Amino acid sequence: MIPMLVKYINHKGIEISLSDLPYVIQSENLFDWEWKYDSVGNRDTGAKVTAFYKQLATKNITVAIYAETQNDFLGALDHFSAVIGVDVAENIPGRLMVGADYLRCFITANKKTTWSKGLRVAFYDCTVVVIDGMWTREIHYRFSAAFNENYKHDWGLDYPYGYPYDYTPGKPLHTVEVTSFIPADFVMVIFGPVTNPIITIGMNTYAIGDAARPLELGASEWVTINSRAKSIVKTHANGTMESVLNLRDKSRKFFAPIPPPRHIVSSNAFLDLTIIEHRDEPPWK
Repeated sequence: MIPMLVKYINHKGIEISLSDLPYVIQSENLFDWEWKYDSVGNRDTGAKVTAFYKQLATKNITVAIYAETQNDFLGALDHFSAVIGVDVAENIPGRLMVGADYLRCFITANKKTTWSKGLRVAFYDCTVVVIDGMWTREIHYRFSAAFNENYKHDWGLDYPYGYPYDYTPGKPLHTVEVTSFIPADFVMVIFGPVTNPIITIGMNTYAIGDAARPLELGASEWVTINSRAKSIVKTHANGTMESVLNLRDKSRKFFAPIPPPRHIVSSNAFLDLTIIEHRDEPPWK
């Protein structure tokens, strides 16, 4: 048994708990991992590892399904299939969450090892195909412009185009921390009004626009930087989106991951930052 809460969330945001009835995860090899490698040389000349990498990984879980009534039991079977099946049908991975960490994955096979019509219990042996072989944890930060403790404002941003947050500024923060030993990807959302936003995180600087080619963000506009997708997208006040990739500061490694451990942050804009950490296995403590 896994000593943490476990759930599966499909790409549409529908989730099922695997820690509470009617679904309980019984056994797994979720925390096993392996790095592949390339090498040159031989026993005579001396072998050398040239690169490590991870491939698609297959893991196995057993899920017990139980309900008190036959109607609830059959409903639980149908719901389980519907939640996991939509990801494969649309070829968009879901997330298998263990505590605060998740695997991007598909559940591609379901073998019913114990099931009999009329009984209210079933055991499913499920095959989980993991996309990148790494556990991911997202850590969210919110920063006010200039990070002034006496910063005053009387506005909150309530964006009407399905953006899932209420951006009323809270107490400013000044640092971010990467707790994994692997440099972290990030998603940064910079809010207007601001001209030519520039954000510094430790030794990394992210500047968009300059005097010759300015980037203007109005009060109801924002720009999103995704380091993994290597994209910079401006969202206009009317909800339309526009790539502003060519306005980035090209003299720097703009999409460089954020290394561990802790960094001071400075900015001329209000922003939200999501640190995306990667690990071989979730932390146990």
